[in-house]
Amino acid sequence: MILRTATQALTMALLTLFLVSIPILATAHQTSMESGVVSQVYKKVAPVIVLINATRAEPSMDSGASVHSVGSGIVLNDTGVILTNNHVIEGMTSITVIINKGVKLEAQVLGTDPMTDLALLRVSLPKGHYAVAEFGDSDRLEIGQPVLTIGHPFGLDSTLTTGVISGFLPSPEPTRQPQRLIQSSAAINPGNSGGPLLDLAGHIIGVNAAMLAGAQNVGFAIPSNTVKSVVHELQTYGRVIRPWFGIGGQLITRDLMQLLALPLAKGMVVSGIAKGSPAEKAGLRSGQTDISVNGERWLLGGDIVVAINAHPVTTAEEFADAVKDLEVGDQATLRFMREGIIRTTVLTIEERPQTPSSTASRHTVERVGFQPLAMERQGHGNTFMINF
Repeated sequence: MILRTATQALTMALLTLFLVSIPILATAHQTSMESGVVSQVYKKVAPVIVLINATRAEPSMDSGASVHSVGSGIVLNDTGVILTNNHVIEGMTSITVIINKGVKLEAQVLGTDPMTDLALLRVSLPKGHYAVAEFGDSDRLEIGQPVLTIGHPFGLDSTLTTGVISGFLPSPEPTRQPQRLIQSSAAINPGNSGGPLLDLAGHIIGVNAAMLAGAQNVGFAIPSNTVKSVVHELQTYGRVIRPWFGIGGQLITRDLMQLLALPLAKGMVVSGIAKGSPAEKAGLRSGQTDISVNGERWLLGGDIVVAINAHPVTTAEEFADAVKDLEVGDQATLRFMREGIIRTTVLTIEERPQTPSSTASRHTVERVGFQPLAMERQGHGNTFMINF
């Protein structure tokens, strides 16, 4: 009886060990399979990725001194169009692209877009260079999805890192085409700027643009669907044409209305108007009273825009919906509150001026605290800053 019991116990133990070992073996096999896939992706995509060296003379420095920038780029087509980050080449006077096998090519700038931190270059590719990029659909990405990067950190040769999609930053430009920045755990360093974030099919799903200072493996990439839209405009116009009101403001929260005994309405309080802008020409007024409410700063006393072309603008989503179809040259009717009275004005939309990115004077090879677009979430409440 004791022997039978011991035999049964041993049998159950072996069966348990066998059952437990199945997922372990499956995981090991899956890891091996993914490793093989990653190697194939690297072999396929590495010839598409180039090293970019950019320089400019610095008169304020010692004689002969220059500012140097290094980054990565992606060959988009066989005509030699190369995609990179704007901050890699911004302000530089000499740009050299180094393709596989060390071939150096002088590059010309085709177009730049500081708002999305993207730029296009062109080089004369040597005969026999047939590798070009393939883009994927960034709207279909999921957290936990394996990804990899290929680039030139610190100017090193094509370097591979792997990781997963860690998350998505809230919509950085809900005023026009709501998109989200991709956060990944694939390690990136200075020099990875402009290189691709890839899926396991070898499709480019993002362009690496920034890392979080002081953190490990927290990088951010511009989604491929944003990239494709910007690239089209840069190839066509050399810039991205965006409509512009010339208004800066904040969406009023319910907490603010309850705390302050002021004539407020749900909408966007105007806190800034650009000189010479459509908003200034239409007679809008900005606030002058700077206050802090629950740790959030407000500039009050200005007009409060409550509707654009009859579309209410009480939330970020409503604002995005109100302006998403507006184009340069269109007229927009704005309803706004001034001194407790609802008024109306009409403005003619102009093209948003091209402005340098916030890193123009630093010329760093990697950006920290990546905020390239027009709207950012601030504070701990529901406050949104809008510049449109």
